[in-house]
Amino acid sequence: MKNIILFFALFSSLLFSQYSLSYKVDIKAPYLVGSNVFYLTPTITQGSINEGGSFTVPKSILPSTPINITQFQGLADALENSIVGIESGALKENVTINFTIEGMNVDGKYSTLYGANVFWFVTADVLVNGQKVASDYYFQNGKKIYWKFKKSNLVPFIQQCITDWSLNNWSDLNFAYFTSDTSNYYWSTNEITAADEGDYFSLYALHLSRLAGGRGKTFKTYPVGNEEEIKINYFNLKQNYPNPFNPTTTIQFSIPEKSNVKLTITDMLGREIQTLVNDELSAGSYNYNFNANNLPSGVYFYRLDAGKFSSVKKKILMK
Repeated sequence: MKNIILFFALFSSLLFSQYSLSYKVDIKAPYLVGSNVFYLTPTITQGSINEGGSFTVPKSILPSTPINITQFQGLADALENSIVGIESGALKENVTINFTIEGMNVDGKYSTLYGANVFWFVTADVLVNGQKVASDYYFQNGKKIYWKFKKSNLVPFIQQCITDWSLNNWSDLNFAYFTSDTSNYYWSTNEITAADEGDYFSLYALHLSRLAGGRGKTFKTYPVGNEEEIKINYFNLKQNYPNPFNPTTTIQFSIPEKSNVKLTITDMLGREIQTLVNDELSAGSYNYNFNANNLPSGVYFYRLDAGKFSSVKKKILMK
């Protein structure tokens, strides 16, 4: 009887155990000393929650001495009473997330960061067992992390950063991931969602890396600079990321001219699994998300046909 009781006690502890998320939110604040730029990184809030839980960013007064960084108070006020949480079932381990809000100028606002008008740019470093995760950190089971900004606090800072933004024009705003290769910068709205939720303007993210909020038009996926200035002079199909993946991955390609484009997924036997795009596309760079939630682990291929160009690459699903 004792063994049965111990078994059920152990089973219950495993069934109802929760993983935890330790967090810290910093602001990277540049300031001038003569013509030299230095940085302070004050912590706005830190602590720990279980998955399924959330925390509220408290009021923070930035110092005027010994270094005056009060020009960033608008950002601190925008974060006040914002809610950060993680959905139940999102974690497979205990993790630490260090959010660093950065990219502002010495006046405490954003202007044209990487060619886009933004009001928020953050680097999210994820650590597991004290080791920083090198690639994007995906949550489990399609679950998300979210950050809900109190609109009444956020509005003044948006208007400070995007001076021609109209009050309550929330449909004009979006969130995006920032990615780059050796020569180009890209904004990607795949796997990240903006939501107008009454008193809150919120983001929901399937993974963490570098992400930003700003006006929707600037967050289409394209190299840094004005869209009219894009110069892509070759076809290119990139390796999917992450790879191996579970269960979602992003496929990125570029085309130098308007083309009939087909992007397909096949298995090891060449059987078509899914067509991600089959359309005429204008010149530019594109991201497409592939979800293999209903597929078994194994090797798959993705093929791009665009005009006379054709390329095939391999990807690995590892569940």
